[in-house]
Amino acid sequence: MKIAIIAINKDGDAIARKIRKNFNKVDIYSNTGEKQQNRFSVMQITKEIFNKKKYEGLVYIAATGIVVRSIAPFIKNKYDDPAVVCVDTSGRLAISLLSGHEGGANRLTYKVAAAIGAQPVITTGTEVHKKYIIGIGCRKGISEKNIFNAIEHIIHFGQISLEDVRLVASVDIKINEKGLVDACDELDVPLVFISRNEIKRFSVQIIGSEAAKRHFGVVGICEPCALIAGRRTTLILQKQVINGVTVALVKEN
Repeated sequence: MKIAIIAINKDGDAIARKIRKNFNKVDIYSNTGEKQQNRFSVMQITKEIFNKKKYEGLVYIAATGIVVRSIAPFIKNKYDDPAVVCVDTSGRLAISLLSGHEGGANRLTYKVAAAIGAQPVITTGTEVHKKYIIGIGCRKGISEKNIFNAIEHIIHFGQISLEDVRLVASVDIKINEKGLVDACDELDVPLVFISRNEIKRFSVQIIGSEAAKRHFGVVGICEPCALIAGRRTTLILQKQVINGVTVALVKEN
């Protein structure tokens, strides 16, 4: 997916550069030029780039009100409009604003949120009704095939389908783990990353991992990541190890 990031101030510009590191095709439109002639209005730049053939996704680092007013004159329908994600200038929230399913804004929101450690905000009804989260830990350099097999295993034994899975959760150190990222992309399941600090604060009793303690300084990976990633979560299947992958299943209540 080729995306454009629109930043309206210096804080947004810093966030945009952080997001760019996690995407292959990105153009940044920054409004922080020192010379007045380098500056632009958000409406002006939106008019130029609001075209799905040019950019499949637009990420605005600005208030939602500014973004809504800027895109409103150019919206056609959910099949032709690019995905639109809004990030606040403090980088706390990433909001799926337009073309959530058909345009891929929900998926883009998760990827942007993971890149900057923000909370993803998804409001589409079908997404809300998905109740299961898969937690994954894996060794470095794990293959995409091994991730596939682990997900297939936990889905089978949990007696659910892939369509029931809202997201996959792992630890932040795995943000660039190619096999994990590629597998979730191929399965079209959002992937989120939980910070090690959050896991350290996690107090629910789980099956501990000596490897996780030794390498990451946390009690575990797959179980706490899955439990933290959702709301009012219950562990359905405890940690299982499948060819270098640890996997667990939780349900949101």
